[in-house]
Amino acid sequence: MKAPKINNDKYSDILWQNKNTGEVEYWLLRSENSASEIIGSSSQGMVGPGWNVVNNGDYNSDGIDDILWMNQNSGQVVWWDLAGGGQNTVHAIANIGLEWKAIPFYGTNATTVSPPPLLWFNTSTGQVVQWNLLNGEVKSITEVGRADPNAGWEALGSNAGKIYWRNQQTGETGYWTPSSNGQSWNRTENRGADWKFLGLGDFRNDESSQSSSGSTGISRPPGTLWQNTITGEVSTGYDETTFVTTNIFQTYFHTEHKTMTLGYAAQGWDAMVGQFTSQTAGQIPGNPPRGGVTDSILWHNQSTGESLVWDVGNGPGAFHTTNSVSSDWNII
Repeated sequence: MKAPKINNDKYSDILWQNKNTGEVEYWLLRSENSASEIIGSSSQGMVGPGWNVVNNGDYNSDGIDDILWMNQNSGQVVWWDLAGGGQNTVHAIANIGLEWKAIPFYGTNATTVSPPPLLWFNTSTGQVVQWNLLNGEVKSITEVGRADPNAGWEALGSNAGKIYWRNQQTGETGYWTPSSNGQSWNRTENRGADWKFLGLGDFRNDESSQSSSGSTGISRPPGTLWQNTITGEVSTGYDETTFVTTNIFQTYFHTEHKTMTLGYAAQGWDAMVGQFTSQTAGQIPGNPPRGGVTDSILWHNQSTGESLVWDVGNGPGAFHTTNSVSSDWNII
C-alpha cells in the first residue's frame, strides 16, 4: 500500500513496528534538498500478535490517513484514527473470513472528499467486493467482479478506480476498469518470476506543448513498480496516451503501454511508494517547469537499519538519507 500521510501536510510519513515487542511508532517526515528530516515521532503502544496492517486511507474524511488492521486469526478488522499525528483511537469495523485479503490502496491520500472504498479479494471464490464507508463505518457492500480462483491471479492493488492483477502462473499483468458490463480487462505486459511487485505510483509526468499548427499532450497515469530479483533493476510500467489537436479542432490520440528503467537497487532493500519529496520533485525542466509531483520510493534495509528516500523524478534521481533504526523494526 502507499505510505500514509499521518499529519496534514504534503509529505508521506513512515509507520514502524518492532517485531519483538509489537510496539508501533510513526515518523512524521519532510524531505527537501538532499536529506529527509524527521519533524516528529510518536509511540502508539503495543500491538498483540496476529494483527497486521493491511491498508490505509482517510476513512473519516478528516484529511488525515487512518490505518487499517486485520487479525489473521479471528478476521476482526479495525482502523486507527491518528487524529493529526496524535495517539490512536481504535474503531472496530467488522469481522471477515480469513479467505479474504485486502487489496492495497495506492490512490491519493487524505483528500477529505470521500473515504476510499475498501476492496477485498476472496482467494477461494475469486470474488472481489467493495466496502463503502461513511464516517468510518461500512454502509454498504457491493460486488465488483470475479477472477478465476484456480487460474493463479493475484490482486496487486487499486488506484484511480483500477484494480491491478498479476497471474502468478503466466506472468501476465493488467487491470480492471469499471464498464457498463461490470469490469473490462486491460492487459499491460508480462513480468516473469524474477520480477517482484513493489507498488503502484506516478513515476512519469504528463507533458504538453503548443505550436503554430496546434497542441500536443501526453498523459501518463500511475502505473506499476517492479524490481528484478536477479539484476536489481527497478522498472515502471505505465500507459501513455498522446493527444494531438490541430488548429481546426480535430483531435487524434494514441495509447500504448510502455516500460522505463528507473535505476538499480541492491538486494536486501524493501520498498514503499509515497510522496516523500517536495512539491517541485519530478517536474520537467523548462520555463515554467511542466508536470506535477511524481511519487518517490522509500527503501529500508532490514539488516543494517538504513532508510533512504529515492526521488525518482521521471528517471534516476537523488537519494535522501533518513535516520537508521535497529534491525528489530519493520516498516508496516
